[in-house]
Amino acid sequence: MKRLAEIAIFAALAASPACAHSAEAKHAAAGPQIVGPERAEPGDLVVLRLQDAGQSKTAWQAFGPTAAVTGWVALEQGRVVVFASRQAGVYHFACALWDGQQVHMLVHRLENGGSGPAPVPPGPSPPNPNPPGPSPPGPNPPEPTPPGPETAWRDWARQKATELVQSPQRAAEAKAAAKALRAVAADLRAGKFSSLRAAREALRTATRAALADAVGRWSAFSDAVDWQMDRLAEKGQLATAEQYAGVWTAIAEGLEEVQ
Repeated sequence: MKRLAEIAIFAALAASPACAHSAEAKHAAAGPQIVGPERAEPGDLVVLRLQDAGQSKTAWQAFGPTAAVTGWVALEQGRVVVFASRQAGVYHFACALWDGQQVHMLVHRLENGGSGPAPVPPGPSPPNPNPPGPSPPGPNPPEPTPPGPETAWRDWARQKATELVQSPQRAAEAKAAAKALRAVAADLRAGKFSSLRAAREALRTATRAALADAVGRWSAFSDAVDWQMDRLAEKGQLATAEQYAGVWTAIAEGLEEVQ
């Protein structure tokens, strides 16, 4: 897998002059593809999926306007990447796939809030043209199921909490916040709030009480959640009590997995 990661970096460097190719050309190409949005607003939740990858082994790398790109995670055995960042600029997501016979090199270009400085990844040595391949998969294993929106929220919440909250008590604090989220989500589904605004205020009160003295450490995570939900609400993608309750429950599941 380390060799595949080096190949993914080399693929991004080799393909960078052609990264501005049209979406029509990309979708016309045969074989595996990275499918996902080519533009997003800063803070939006972006989901990229591998198409026609079969059971290939995968390795991902991301390049962006900063030296180290954070805010992304590969899921479902490398078939899905979830990304969110308030840092505007151009990002490139490179993936190397080994199908047991050959290596496929894919690059996806994402404009996060418009064009920014070109990524400057470190220059690796060219990879071995005959890298050792992994053992082929067993006969006809089941295809992984792509995550739905709530699954994406769960994994995003776990990754963001790990990234933004630095505390020896982080796991315990995350579970306390998750308990508050689940309680308010249950009350919302039971119709105990007069409006969605009242439900959000109740959630703020409940999480502050649950976190107590630790609430300051979780302010950046809380801001990130509010930003994401506000953006979806503005687009009409988050408008009902059930949608809010589903998102809060998924965030709670992610926080319960925080270490």
